[in-house]
Amino acid sequence: MKRTKFLIIGIIILLILITSCSSTNISGNISKEDIDKVRNTTYDDVVKKLSDIINDFIDEHSYFSISNIEFIEDKLAVDDKNEVKKFNNIKIVLNIDVNSEETPIDLKEEMTISEKSEAFKEFTSNMNRELLDKLHIESQIEYSKVGNIEVLYTDNKNKLKYNSNMSNLRDSETMISLRNEESEEEKFALDKVFDYIKEDKDTYELIRFGIDNNIFIIEFNLHGPYDDIYNKKMSNELHELISKNENSVKYIANQEVKVMKVIFNKGINVTEPIIFEYKMD
Repeated sequence: MKRTKFLIIGIIILLILITSCSSTNISGNISKEDIDKVRNTTYDDVVKKLSDIINDFIDEHSYFSISNIEFIEDKLAVDDKNEVKKFNNIKIVLNIDVNSEETPIDLKEEMTISEKSEAFKEFTSNMNRELLDKLHIESQIEYSKVGNIEVLYTDNKNKLKYNSNMSNLRDSETMISLRNEESEEEKFALDKVFDYIKEDKDTYELIRFGIDNNIFIIEFNLHGPYDDIYNKKMSNELHELISKNENSVKYIANQEVKVMKVIFNKGINVTEPIIFEYKMD
């Protein structure tokens, strides 16, 4: 009997985990027929199409207004799992003001702050799901280029907030099919770096790679135990690897790179990353 009870509890927990994880991947897979459409969709296409949809959503709900909307493209973003540059490298930051007096939320005066907060969270999370579904259904191709969307709902009068941060996860086949290196030389250099860190990938997550304003950037997030002396050693060896390899030299020479930076982010509680900088001849 006890064994059956534990089995039932285990199944319930598993179902809860599956349900919560499935909400992370809003967009689903991209069909093979749509791969070229996604590849040819530009940043401007994404901004125009998704801005229109978001504004339509706001117009449909009179108690919402936009206080801020940003589309941020990171051309250096890397998918560490599949070892490619990300095609879905656009982030949307959206701040929505909420007039709770006009919403279906029933905020009674006798309610505690916690009760009001819970009611606000339930309503806005449902609205957020509606918005994400609308983006996916009405603009699947453009929305495919979005890797992350942050939405903050704020009721200033009642001092209530609900924050949603969603990542659009993609299967490995899609990430590799749409890998976003700018040239064969960049792809080669990226492969060399991943080959170099393969024994340390649990600790060193490569998040950005490439050239921005004549600066060659290799950026890591650090997980678990790390050693500043080893960081320095790794940084020096990466500089050596890039500056002495024929294909990598071609890659940086073509874009007139002046400086190389190797960046280590130590986590959310440490604001200042460690940066090692090298002049490139």
